Amino acid sequence: MTTSGVRATKNLALSLLLLLVVACGGGAGDPASAPVRDEPALATAQPPPTVAAQDPQPSAPAGDLPAPEAPPVGWSTDLRVVPEAAKAANVAALALHRAEDFAGSLAGFEAAIALAPGYLMARFNRACALSRLGRVDAAAEALRELLALDLTEFGPRLTTDDDLAALRASAAFAPLTAAHDALVEAYAAAAASGVPVTLYEVEETEAGASRVSIPRRYRAGVFMPDSQRVVLLTPSVPNAFGLVFSRDSSNVTVLHGPLTSSMYELFPATFGVTVYSLTRPGAVVASAERLPATFRRLFPAVYRASVPNDDPTDWDMSFGGIRVRPLQDGVELQVQSLVGNTVMRLDVRGERPSVATEPRDTLPLHLVRVVQGVMGDSPMPAGFSLRGTSLTVPGREEPVALGALHGWKQWEVDREHGALFVMAVRNGCDGRGHRLLRVDLTTFEVRELSAGRRGGALVRSGTGELYVQVDADVRRLGGAGELSEAGLPAWLKLTYPVPESDCTM
Repeated sequence: MTTSGVRATKNLALSLLLLLVVACGGGAGDPASAPVRDEPALATAQPPPTVAAQDPQPSAPAGDLPAPEAPPVGWSTDLRVVPEAAKAANVAALALHRAEDFAGSLAGFEAAIALAPGYLMARFNRACALSRLGRVDAAAEALRELLALDLTEFGPRLTTDDDLAALRASAAFAPLTAAHDALVEAYAAAAASGVPVTLYEVEETEAGASRVSIPRRYRAGVFMPDSQRVVLLTPSVPNAFGLVFSRDSSNVTVLHGPLTSSMYELFPATFGVTVYSLTRPGAVVASAERLPATFRRLFPAVYRASVPNDDPTDWDMSFGGIRVRPLQDGVELQVQSLVGNTVMRLDVRGERPSVATEPRDTLPLHLVRVVQGVMGDSPMPAGFSLRGTSLTVPGREEPVALGALHGWKQWEVDREHGALFVMAVRNGCDGRGHRLLRVDLTTFEVRELSAGRRGGALVRSGTGELYVQVDADVRRLGGAGELSEAGLPAWLKLTYPVPESDCTM
């Protein structure tokens, strides 16, 4: 089982962490297969019973049963909100489960669910107890509903959790597997059409001499305006501190690792990356761990010049943020040395990370910094070019003056309304702010729609609608530049979360 991440510098928290894990079973380590939980672990799983302990339910052949109606996919409310009483009931039931009192644990899990019907972990635990009792049809039905709600979190457990061994050996497992495969297609369809959003938890922690609020435990998803549901496309990854959603590459990149506080800010002393598929939600495209050591091995001269004492705390003072360039089969990571501005480029594809050598300037690049947030920089649309603050537009010889722009820019062309939208963002310890512009491609009028001292984000849904976020405010962006209610619940943000804290120095 895996544990939830806590700050490595807090010894008390580390000791408490050993008591916190997920639920009924599964392996530890890989964030793709064992998402973090905040519940106590069960003891090593015992072999499943050979006969049903309670209420045997013989399974009819799958072909003799009508196909059950598919449950709706995704969340309609924030299912992370669980009353403390429900958590306590789940913990008590887990103790019974460890003691192999599966009838007692089932009653306990059902009591937790009665207090919080949306408590997904308790619902999964209930399915585990049902399987242990030999009630495999009931376990399969419980899991089918759970997979519809959160496929990427619980789907990998179908084949790895020891508590589900009896279910896997039964005739009920084949229909459940078919339902899982159908849900993969439904999730992929949602990923292709919805509004990219980010789900995260705000954590209060120390950065230098100050306390800051930072987003952690990122999950990527899409909001479906018609159904008002969010479909989550990545599991909860321990210590996730950055996320990049890329429809162009059909994947989501998650950076994760424990954070260290220096005199400047928070930074990952070591970190890893996991790339999840959008076309096969729940599947891992590529992953790597302990990446600072990989940079040191593949770029020894640059690393030695930048970190002469090989001290992890020098990483923050020697390198900028982590740049992410999504690829179809993985991700390119860039780290720029502040000594000589040398850029180390690393490909995470295939079995082992390697030095990136291919030119990829036409692909989007994203900057991930723990406190300052995530910013996107997309290539210019075809036929457009930018020199300084002057924009060259197809069909017009004279450039269009855009005025002062920030360094990171997102561009979206609205062909239907003849407009180009630009979100320019600056977000660092030397200043922050945004400008949102609309360029009329007929009159070439430039209109500023929004500007301020906070960062901003601009995303397009899979069906073409534009959405913007400034501070905590998410709006729908119309073709004429009008901003209207987006309909997103307050607990969802766009793909690039806008930082909520100032830098510390």
